[in-house]
Amino acid sequence: MRMRSSVPRNPGRQLMWGVALMALGALFLLDRMGRLDLRDIWEYWPAFFFFIGLSHLLFPSRRQAIRFAGGERRVCHDGRHDRIDGVIWILIGVWFFAHQFEWWGFRYSRSWPVMVLLIGVQTVLRALADARANRNKVEEVQS
Repeated sequence: MRMRSSVPRNPGRQLMWGVALMALGALFLLDRMGRLDLRDIWEYWPAFFFFIGLSHLLFPSRRQAIRFAGGERRVCHDGRHDRIDGVIWILIGVWFFAHQFEWWGFRYSRSWPVMVLLIGVQTVLRALADARANRNKVEEVQS
C-alpha cells in the first residue's frame, strides 16, 4: 500500500491558483451584479486547460516522496512529470478550442481518438522520463 507523504507544495503554483480563483470569483460577482455577461466569455472555457498546463510548466512540483506500507520511502520525481503534464494539458486545451471554434473541421464524434492518443503520449513520456532518471541514479551509485 502506498501513501503520499506530506511534501511542501510549490508556493508559486499555490499563488497562481489563488489569484485565478479570486479572478473567477470577481467575474461571477460582476455577472451577478449585472456588470458583465459571462455568456460572452464562457465560450473560452478551454483556456482553463492552458492555465493548468502553465501552472505545471512555470511551477514544477518539488520532490515527492512516496511512503510504502513497510515504512520505506522513495522519491518518485522532482518535477519532470510536471513538464510533460504541462504540455499535455495545453494540447488538451487546443483540442477543446478546436471543437469550440470548429478549427480544422474538428467534431467530438470524429476526433475523440486524438484525446486517447494524447493520454498515450503522456503515459509513454512519463515512463521514458522515469527510465532515464533511474538510469542516472544507477550511474551515480556506480561512480
